[in-house]
Amino acid sequence: MILPSLLEYSIEALKAKLKIIIKNRKLIRTLQGQDDLNLHLDFVLPQFAKDRSIMTSLGLSTTFKTIEQIYKNQNLYLSVHLMGEIEDLFSAYTYFENLKINPYWNYLILVPEKYLNSWKKLGKKLGKNIIVGCWYDLNEWPEKFFTQKRMNLLMTVVAGKSGQKLQKSTRDEALKMSEKYPNSHFILDGGWKTDAKCGYNTDIVSYTDFWKNIDK
Repeated sequence: MILPSLLEYSIEALKAKLKIIIKNRKLIRTLQGQDDLNLHLDFVLPQFAKDRSIMTSLGLSTTFKTIEQIYKNQNLYLSVHLMGEIEDLFSAYTYFENLKINPYWNYLILVPEKYLNSWKKLGKKLGKNIIVGCWYDLNEWPEKFFTQKRMNLLMTVVAGKSGQKLQKSTRDEALKMSEKYPNSHFILDGGWKTDAKCGYNTDIVSYTDFWKNIDK
């Protein structure tokens, strides 16, 4: 499935993308192969951004409130990719701990593996609408962890750096990885086009190519 990425830095930009989704809902439904909308939310959190001298993205609270203005009473699947250091993940944990979970929405929260256990406990506390998985940066894919059934996001470019292109060798390796471990679910994120072919257990995140072509 193709997942449109919402990595935004202002409310205006986020609202503009949501308007494009509304305008092209029929096309996106065909592209995703199902009625319910699936969106991928990328968050570049403050300390993560500071350590890499990059921009901080729009925050969790603002993003969710803006999306809820349109989709509050609609079925929605959200994969939430938290790019953050320990301070960021603590703040995000507190946010979700106090968040009123929308009963119409399903959330997949993706965190660095070292924080997985604590976030899984939070997921169980929040209810069945929450699933927690791991994300791995490029060149940090720990193959030994993929033997168990789990949600895994693999970055196919370096997280947080702009202007990168997906390399053929990385693309091929990521697709082979998902084929090798059919009991796990994979999200491939970074430089993908909407015409990418993948297996039943794999979703493709597309930003530049998706938004460039969806509203011609």
